[in-house]
Amino acid sequence: MGQLTVVYENHPHPNRVDLEPAHGFSVLIETNGIKILFDTGWDGDLLLQNLNKLNISLNDLDAVFISHRHWDHAGGIPKVLTLCHPKHIFLPSDYSLVQPKEFLRYAPSLQIHRMGEKGELDGLNSSLFSSGTLKSDINIGEHALILRSERFGGNLLIVGCLHPGLKSFINATRDFGEVKAFLGGMHGFKDVKYLEKSGISHLFAGHCTRNPDILQTCQSVKYFPIYVGFQMKF
Repeated sequence: MGQLTVVYENHPHPNRVDLEPAHGFSVLIETNGIKILFDTGWDGDLLLQNLNKLNISLNDLDAVFISHRHWDHAGGIPKVLTLCHPKHIFLPSDYSLVQPKEFLRYAPSLQIHRMGEKGELDGLNSSLFSSGTLKSDINIGEHALILRSERFGGNLLIVGCLHPGLKSFINATRDFGEVKAFLGGMHGFKDVKYLEKSGISHLFAGHCTRNPDILQTCQSVKYFPIYVGFQMKF
């Protein structure tokens, strides 16, 4: 069974005032001997401070997965590359053409992957998948991470901001199995009728989610707010 820890998030921990919330998102995922950082928040120093307070080291980080190009998800990349030297970085297909060239200044051996199509994450293992880059109404490309989950009896979908919409991500990932759990930001999503028929049984929402009260009315889904320092087994 894998474990994840939310290490950068808008919402404060209910008990730990030492963990600093900030606008942005980052989740550390550990599964099957792989350690992958999903998004980096904006402030790399703050990200590393929270990791240190959680007694989590990124020295053996295998990969960074960037959901989309917005500053609050990708700003911490230089600091992570400089200090942690991951082997891989997985980007949406419409990510900047210039920035990845600069990434190599911080981590010369970094392998850069642009995930235009859905599929396995090259160089890692077969339990990790990308949805492939999906476009939103405002032409933002975003890809999501899919993990096999023993706890939820299906797949866990981890999303940065849900710009292309929940239906688009679920339709794009059906080939990998049924999505049973969701974690991440949901922006203005409030389609409870779709959520009820989506097959999702557990919803872990935070960051940019604007309608938590509406989402909690979905009778078939267990809703959990996430915050900096949130941890769970999957």
